[in-house]
Amino acid sequence: MSRGIGEVEAVRDAVPEHLFPIAELVTRFGDVSTLVAVTIAAALVLDRDRGLSLFGTVIGGFALLTGLKAAFGLPRPPTELHLIATETTGFPSGHALGATLVYGGLVCLVRLGTKRTRFAAAGVSIVLISLSRLVLGVHYLIDSIAGVLIAGGYLWILKRYMKYDPRSTLRIGAGLGIIALLTGVVFGPTLQTACTGAICFDTHTAQVAMAGVGAAGAWALGQTYGLQPVGFGILALGGLFGGIVIPIDLGLLSNLVATALGAGAVVIAIEYGSIHRGMVSLHRWLT
Repeated sequence: MSRGIGEVEAVRDAVPEHLFPIAELVTRFGDVSTLVAVTIAAALVLDRDRGLSLFGTVIGGFALLTGLKAAFGLPRPPTELHLIATETTGFPSGHALGATLVYGGLVCLVRLGTKRTRFAAAGVSIVLISLSRLVLGVHYLIDSIAGVLIAGGYLWILKRYMKYDPRSTLRIGAGLGIIALLTGVVFGPTLQTACTGAICFDTHTAQVAMAGVGAAGAWALGQTYGLQPVGFGILALGGLFGGIVIPIDLGLLSNLVATALGAGAVVIAIEYGSIHRGMVSLHRWLT
């Protein structure tokens, strides 16, 4: 049964063709690569607690997204309506959920400008990105609405009950990642299912799970053994991985290990960056 009520065709008919390239440009601001880049850049600029909280929050949100897509497995609108290529299932909209997650998270954690201004900027961005998915014919309206509501509810829960505590958000990100991984196995095969030997799992949920485990693990190890030993350990593992594992080409396994190491490196960079900024500020204050 279709989730649409003819809204995709109606929007397509209402929007002039010369605006289609603009819709495609707008939708890029909701791409995973863009959202991850914005998250990491913002996390490195923010102070330690807010940076780690943002990173953990986004990992957990993407875990929700990939887990729900694997569980529902609902199709997109007919391919003849698509103006761009797609690879995943249709519900919920990853662009709507991701945009709400990242840009909404920045509203809560960044102190630039007034809160009203931040809400307005994020709101306009989320609406435009969500509408672009309809114009491009790759989502039904309910997909985008669900994505916004799911991400908004998730952010509210973190703010209301976790106060965006770094430890809590990183642990929640890892926990949701593992749940998403199991969801991909239970509801598989999905469009992203791949097998390594006798083990089959959804690659998207697996990557998010590894990111969550890598980030939470690096934070926990850094608290126990210090940032420098853990940082050097991640660099050493990364060098070993790059020099030995990648040339062997273990395929999916290589990507998963790289994802975990990358997420761990980001956490250490956020931690180290906050210490460095603090030392610089203290030096300026003393001199």
